[in-house]
Amino acid sequence: MARTKSIRTTAEVDRNGTFGYSPKQVLKVLDNINIKIVSELVRQPDMSSLALSKKLDIPLSTLQRRRARIEKVILKKTYTFNYKAFGGRIGDLIVSVDKGKSKEIAMQEYISLVENLYTQYS
Repeated sequence: MARTKSIRTTAEVDRNGTFGYSPKQVLKVLDNINIKIVSELVRQPDMSSLALSKKLDIPLSTLQRRRARIEKVILKKTYTFNYKAFGGRIGDLIVSVDKGKSKEIAMQEYISLVENLYTQYS
């Protein structure tokens, strides 16, 4: 009897967020070279493999193989809205709350922000 390999669908991967890899498998991917690759890609996500291989002094074929595995297992590309292009500002908000009140405070802040946006742009 032939062995069959389990194939995960994109929906299964997205639902549980594990990409089908155990934490041990993910850690196995993080050697010194891959850490350098990840650091550069996080700093400059659109850097070409050729430029990255020259910068890190790694053969292009090696870098491409490692990059493909890293992007499959560890990294996730996302797009964000450029608020500055429309005159918006971006900031971090750190809130210290009492035990058990974080959801309540988060909802109050969220409602306040939504009301502010509605007032500003209506």
